[in-house]
Amino acid sequence: MPLEVKLLLSAALGGILYLAVPLGIARTQFVSLRKGFQLRLGPILAYVGALILGLSLWGFAHEIVLLTQGLAWTNVDFKKLGADDFFEKIKHLSPLLLVGTMAIAPAVCEEWLFRGYLLGALRGRLPAWAAIAATGVLFGLFHVFVSIETGWVRFLPSTLLGLVLGWICWRTKSVFPGMLLHATHNGLLVLIGHYQEQLTKLGIGVQEKEHLPRLWLVAAAGGVAMGVVLVWLATLKTSKR
Repeated sequence: MPLEVKLLLSAALGGILYLAVPLGIARTQFVSLRKGFQLRLGPILAYVGALILGLSLWGFAHEIVLLTQGLAWTNVDFKKLGADDFFEKIKHLSPLLLVGTMAIAPAVCEEWLFRGYLLGALRGRLPAWAAIAATGVLFGLFHVFVSIETGWVRFLPSTLLGLVLGWICWRTKSVFPGMLLHATHNGLLVLIGHYQEQLTKLGIGVQEKEHLPRLWLVAAAGGVAMGVVLVWLATLKTSKR
């Protein structure tokens, strides 16, 4: 089966499992979709902060994978998994197809499930920090089991991303800024893999087993700080309601 078809089928299956199923359950429970799935738009400034966070967090995810790679529970040989072959194959696919099926579709469906349905259900029963932590850990475990070949290597970076996404959803009372952050984060990683050869020729390529330059990490840290501040400023009034 062509890789393009596999990607489209995967995106469609994700839509059924993570979007349609929670929607159906909510409807049988007579849950208000707007409140239950936190479908308010949220402040514009929060989207700017989410976008900056989406462009910045990947560097820390990369470093966490490398720092935990030596641990027994996260030790994975990506060459044996055929990761190099996969990146070689996606170089020949349309960037629009890759971003649509590997970034936008998963971001929308996963945020609908984790920050919309689950966080929306837990926030009335648990303190905010506990609901955010619970959905963040579940988000990390989810990525372990949907990518079983990579074992636990995705748990910590996915949990970190889940905590940030949960905090943004709690502050904005909306799933949409998180969808933007999630799609930006995934899309950036996909495009880095797609254009790896071109980036390497320009002197800005990154090898999977090499730490990022300190300047890159400083810039990423600055971006994360800026994104957090923008989301916080954008939600000062709404968080008090």
